Order: sequence, then C-alpha cells, then structure tokens
Amino acid sequence: MGGQEQTGRQSLRFAAEGLASGGYVYRIQAGDYTETRKLVLVR
Repeated sequence: MGGQEQTGRQSLRFAAEGLASGGYVYRIQAGDYTETRKLVLVR
C-alpha cells in the first residue's frame, strides 16, 4: 500500500482473518484530507 493513485473512487479489500473481535481505529489519508473512523469486528 501507499504511493500515488488515480483520481476518483478507489476500493480496498480488508482481510480480517488474523484479527480478533473488538474495536479498531483506521485512518484514510488523501492529500490534505484525513479521516479517522472506528471499526467494530464481530466474529
């Protein structure tokens, strides 16, 4: 991951096989834009 991407909508596959149930925080950054969100993983 990382590097330059084309302008427009992008997608990313999130593989949670090795993660335990619980709360996680993730961050999306694009240029000057940054957004931090919570994710709850329930197995």
